[in-house]
Amino acid sequence: MSYRHQATEDPIVSHRSNRHAADYGNLTELWDFIQSDNISSMVSTHEHLAPRTSDSTTPEYNYQMAPLTVRRRKRQFEKFTQHVDEATFKSYEECISNRSSSYVGKQRNLRPEPVLFQEGQSVSLKCILCIRPDQDPNSYEISWSAKLIVRKHEAMVITNDRHYSKKDHLLLHIRGLRVDDAGIYTCYKNDLASWAYKVDILPTELREIVTEPEMGGKAAAGRQAFLHYNIKLYTRWSKWSECSRCNVQGVRRKIGICTVTKLIEKLNKPDYHVFRVYKNGIPCRSTLLPPEIANITAVRNRPSETLLGYCNVPCVTPRPVVKQIKDLLGDSFLDVIKPGKEYVKYFDKRPTVPPLVVRRTFYVREKESITLKCPHKRGKTVRWQNATRIIQPVRLRLRLHGRVLIDDNYNLLFRRLQPSDSGLYGCWVDGQHCVSIKLFVTDPKQVSYYDYVAIGGLVGSVFLVLFVGLGMVRLGKQKKGRKQPPYINPKQAHALGM
Repeated sequence: MSYRHQATEDPIVSHRSNRHAADYGNLTELWDFIQSDNISSMVSTHEHLAPRTSDSTTPEYNYQMAPLTVRRRKRQFEKFTQHVDEATFKSYEECISNRSSSYVGKQRNLRPEPVLFQEGQSVSLKCILCIRPDQDPNSYEISWSAKLIVRKHEAMVITNDRHYSKKDHLLLHIRGLRVDDAGIYTCYKNDLASWAYKVDILPTELREIVTEPEMGGKAAAGRQAFLHYNIKLYTRWSKWSECSRCNVQGVRRKIGICTVTKLIEKLNKPDYHVFRVYKNGIPCRSTLLPPEIANITAVRNRPSETLLGYCNVPCVTPRPVVKQIKDLLGDSFLDVIKPGKEYVKYFDKRPTVPPLVVRRTFYVREKESITLKCPHKRGKTVRWQNATRIIQPVRLRLRLHGRVLIDDNYNLLFRRLQPSDSGLYGCWVDGQHCVSIKLFVTDPKQVSYYDYVAIGGLVGSVFLVLFVGLGMVRLGKQKKGRKQPPYINPKQAHALGM
């Protein structure tokens, strides 16, 4: 069988332009769709299927499949479809449709999916694979590569380390994103590019505190339109965080990022490719924003915001666990363990030991900076304490004017440290104590314990070198002072009868 497509068309997109998943009324039509898609994918990704020029100006691709192979695969497919529901095939078709939109141009280049992250976040990138229902996802070998901007887009293979990890078969985990991590990340299925991400990192910035009307503070900024530049400014908001307290009035917050987008989409002004890629807009502090737009006074002066609001949620108490103990046959009850009753038998499971609290001690000089990190998973409630006093992020920011603050990842940041910042700091995740940190702010003029150790080691090294040197000189003088026996010529020795 022969398949032909024009060079100006996307074979996968044109193949689906008039049909949807619901249009396949029987398995025969769906089989023809999957078979045709596989051949189109092979044509677009294998170099040995090069275009053959014919009498016309349109190149054509020919791919021959043996009739026996077609019948064998069709029988295997129909046998497998007896155990697969329609929803599975529909999801497979949607995956292929989404994948088709990521290929552009005559060369069928893979277009990266643009994503934006905040500096310091820990994120996961998923490798998008379109796997037929009769195939095992774990049978493929998945690998990742990165072309970072700081490396001038030089490709590097990603391996497991403290920054990158591939714990899941399809997920790439990146811990603590840095601005230098910006670039293109590509996943490969058996050395064939399957999906790509264009990652942009937003640097950490100080956001303005705004409140909801009932709190009586400064209101959030609204939308701004600029007809001359054909752009509009608005704030893109995240979801509300967890309430800081339960059963009493607490505070919740959400993050707002200043964003720029085109006012009238159809106008070519401003004519930048980045606005066509990022349909939802570009953050005002993003490195992707063209300098002509970023230097506009309104864009440069509009800050990102943190919106605060009151909340009141009940505390979630777990249901009491009642354990029933039966005999070996499982017929009659031997006992019922109620909550709070101590009852340990040899057939009971061992009680789980809570994780140990991570303890750290830091000595930092005055006027320097430090970041205290609290490991946690997204969606957890995080709380910092100074000894027994709970640290309120809003009051902390207002009282110290941003010198000490808690960022979006719940890290405790100190700038221009002062002696009063010394103390014991603890991090609690969902009510469980996780990290305990002792912070000592030292006077830069005062000699610390470590300085004494360094000075002592240096002085000891100098004395050791002098001692060894003097010993070598003295040993050399002793050898030189010894009297050597007179040299006797062999002829003189014979004359003397020696």
